[in-house]
Amino acid sequence: MSLRVQSGGHEMHFDVDATVYAAHVSQIKTIDDLKYVTKDTAPDLCSRMVIEGEIVMYGTQTLDSGCNAQLGQVRLNEVLTGIRDSNTCVRTAVGSDSVFPGDKHGVMNMYTLNLNPEDPSGAGSTVNHAIDTVKGLNGDLFSMSNYYDELQCDIELKHHGFSGITGTHPKTGDKIRIPARYDYAKRAWLVDYVVCRNPAIAERVGLALEAAMSRQTIANMVTAESAMTGRQ
Repeated sequence: MSLRVQSGGHEMHFDVDATVYAAHVSQIKTIDDLKYVTKDTAPDLCSRMVIEGEIVMYGTQTLDSGCNAQLGQVRLNEVLTGIRDSNTCVRTAVGSDSVFPGDKHGVMNMYTLNLNPEDPSGAGSTVNHAIDTVKGLNGDLFSMSNYYDELQCDIELKHHGFSGITGTHPKTGDKIRIPARYDYAKRAWLVDYVVCRNPAIAERVGLALEAAMSRQTIANMVTAESAMTGRQ
């Protein structure tokens, strides 16, 4: 297998023996498989996994200052705890009077990944909060309202260093630190998360995925690309 890397005006070629690496990453089955995942392949390989008998999902939530509740796609119903029917109705903000009824209400037990290249020494954190899923929602929305109003958190969106939400829970005293990163293609601030009904598995998978996606080595890029090619 040949790998071509271009940097500035220079182009380098590498001959890589893909058999050196694990070849079975077309489907993530163990935490060890995650070390070959890249930022480009994570949305496809990790959107829904079954690890240690538990359904685990990777995704992103868009930070939204105009949304007063956490909202998610119905795919999250599989990984919510305390699930019940939702009493929420969502009205579109601009250009329509359409109202979308909520589908389910539950709690997300998740690990939020730190993938901000401007904060390479930072870390992710475990988070759990209530969320309503809505049919037809194009993406998951992370409402900042509750964190700012009720939990008295600070929200920092910066060019350099940590960006996200920080604070101390007024009732429990637990530290709150939710990293965010800016996506230039989407022109939006995103929170990367791993969610599972079992919060311990969510954290372990999140830490492994965070490490793999931050590394972006030639080894994991070649292996992931080989796996993706084999799936087509």
